[in-house]
Amino acid sequence: MSTRLKTLSASSLIAALALTGCTSEQPPPAAGNGSSPVGDPIPSAATVTDPDAVLEVEDQTSEGPTVLARAAATDGGFVVVYGDDGRNTLGTGIVEPGTEPQDVQVSLAEEPTEQIELIARLFADTDGNGLFSAGDQPITNGEDDDSDDAEAFAGEQEAFTFQGKKVVNS
Repeated sequence: MSTRLKTLSASSLIAALALTGCTSEQPPPAAGNGSSPVGDPIPSAATVTDPDAVLEVEDQTSEGPTVLARAAATDGGFVVVYGDDGRNTLGTGIVEPGTEPQDVQVSLAEEPTEQIELIARLFADTDGNGLFSAGDQPITNGEDDDSDDAEAFAGEQEAFTFQGKKVVNS
């Protein structure tokens, strides 16, 4: 086979592959008309079911930038604390494997100086890297969650208030 024929065959193959990605089943969004679909900013709704999963967080006042929680996850995981919008990660704490609830300290990146509403969620280390990351999925214990956030956030979660140190100028 000549070099020219090989080049033509490779070019034809690339063109065919490119065309198969452009089907009428999923047209690209229309540009400039404001009708583009907005992506879901919440991580995957897929969850890991762990009937022994527990997450408890009480309203609290802190002497430092640390949230205290009680959690259990059979295979371990993370307690992740978010701002009240549920999208801004403020800190994470490690949940050791086990079925008995344990104290978990979550260090916040910054300590709020006023009372704020926060959300804690329980995640499994589904990507296995030992760090909380985008590949990790929420853990659910399979029971109905009566919280207002159940539709927005899959898995075990708790909303709570956190009062940080007040800054006093001397």
